[in-house]
Amino acid sequence: RRPQRSTPQLDLNILDYKVKIEKALEIIQKYSPDCFSAFKIFTNSLTLVDEPGIVSYSLQSLPGYSNINVVERDDVDLIDDLIHENGHHVLNAMLNAEELLEEDDDKIFWSPWRNSLRPIRGMYHGYLTFIWAYLLFKDLRSAKKIFTESQFDKICLRSIEEYYMLEFCHEQLEYAHKQKKITVKGFEIYKMAKAFITKEKDSVTSAEKELSPDSLRQIAQLKESLKAAKQKYLNFL
Repeated sequence: RRPQRSTPQLDLNILDYKVKIEKALEIIQKYSPDCFSAFKIFTNSLTLVDEPGIVSYSLQSLPGYSNINVVERDDVDLIDDLIHENGHHVLNAMLNAEELLEEDDDKIFWSPWRNSLRPIRGMYHGYLTFIWAYLLFKDLRSAKKIFTESQFDKICLRSIEEYYMLEFCHEQLEYAHKQKKITVKGFEIYKMAKAFITKEKDSVTSAEKELSPDSLRQIAQLKESLKAAKQKYLNFL
């Protein structure tokens, strides 16, 4: 089934959704200026989507066009989706301009976001897209006063999840470079991203102290699943 861009609910509440998007962008601009600057450059158009089970998405063949599911997502999800899709636009622009990868179909890299084996393109794209999510949620932790308790807990949780999943990818991406699946230019971009993430350990440790008991359990479960995945899938490193 194709996503429904126009539905009675969407049409009836279109002005409310417009206000929600404007508010989301105001929050991003104030608290995550680097994410907002990138958004202004790389996102040209937003198409609102109303379809159960369909997440927001974008296409490399339509640079700058984000399809945003506004009906099923809460306020924090909306902020996330705007920056996440823009992250795809940023990376796609680089992929269109430079040879970053020597692509093949070998599904040998474990993606913590997909919980499945992916080829190098999927792994590289995931890493350099979700690093924007980490930056966004790290920045939003400074805006505790404007969020509800549950929203702030979700923001802390998301930033910590992204940190551990990004960190998990480092060995695999460096192995991919040694196997010449990532070009010199592609590896330079990765190293800049890694340098940023590597410096974030203390920030993440601090954020973990803010988590609710339930979110702490989720982080513990994530760490265990990543440990198991490393033992099962990363024995080739």
